[in-house]
Amino acid sequence: MKSIPKSLFWAIVFAFVIIICTIVILLNKGDAKSAVIYQDNKIIKRIDNLYPDKTEHTTIKNDDGYNKIAWYDGKIWVEKADCKNQTCVNFGKLSSSGLSIICAPHKLTIVIEDSDSHADAVT
Repeated sequence: MKSIPKSLFWAIVFAFVIIICTIVILLNKGDAKSAVIYQDNKIIKRIDNLYPDKTEHTTIKNDDGYNKIAWYDGKIWVEKADCKNQTCVNFGKLSSSGLSIICAPHKLTIVIEDSDSHADAVT
């Protein structure tokens, strides 16, 4: 029986370690998301768990109107708003870090971020 050359053995071990690390990172990536809701560049609410057992809701009100925000299964969206253009409602569901939904009439911004990032303000 022929033995495997040492360099090939280490290449296989290295490839195996990379594959395992990639799988672990991809499987844990979804759980690391949180969302931050800003109004007038101030944090109004932080949602640390975008994976509740059922759809959760919150309503953000100000003098100009309201936005009903929902989240479930790693996604967050504006379910209902009383602004004229409805851009925030029509944007759909956010699920990727770094993306945002903006409701200009209500000065509202929703941002998805990794749980370990800390945003202080939206500029």
